[in-house]
Amino acid sequence: MNLLVKQRKSAFTLLELILVMAILVIVLAMSATSLQKFFKGRTLDSEARQFLALTRYAQSRATSEGMPITLWINKKAGTYGAKINVNYEQVDSKAIEFTLARDLTIQMGNQPLQKANSTITTSTIVNTKKADEIEFTPDGFLDENTPWVEIDRPSVSTLWLAPDRSLSRFEIKTNDLFITQKR
Repeated sequence: MNLLVKQRKSAFTLLELILVMAILVIVLAMSATSLQKFFKGRTLDSEARQFLALTRYAQSRATSEGMPITLWINKKAGTYGAKINVNYEQVDSKAIEFTLARDLTIQMGNQPLQKANSTITTSTIVNTKKADEIEFTPDGFLDENTPWVEIDRPSVSTLWLAPDRSLSRFEIKTNDLFITQKR
């Protein structure tokens, strides 16, 4: 009988569990707006890193297959991807396409991005036939006129992906913070 009494004293009552659950609900309700902003920021960062990974894929594929690989962006449809240059093959069984996360926009512009007093100034959008494409040559390098890519969550934040100085890879840039993807 003493054993049963000791077990009941060490257990939680239903009232205590309900009280703890109520406190948790109140804390979550108060922090919901902060959590929402956090997850929106993570979506932008995640999309930029996915695009950066796509550039790595295209570069690797261009060098391994010895054919130019084109990264393309369809701004209106909110999609982007990589495929073999259509001048070499019409059908690409290894083509990849991604859909942009909700509430994000993507566009290409002229290079370079210039640092100016803790901000990045951007030039106007290229108005040519290939303004929505980036090409990796069979040696894995980019053209010196390769455009930057802007991924934006309107009125929240913007990330830029731009070729590095060696034209061998892209970097994520935000204000004066430059995050380089290391090998």
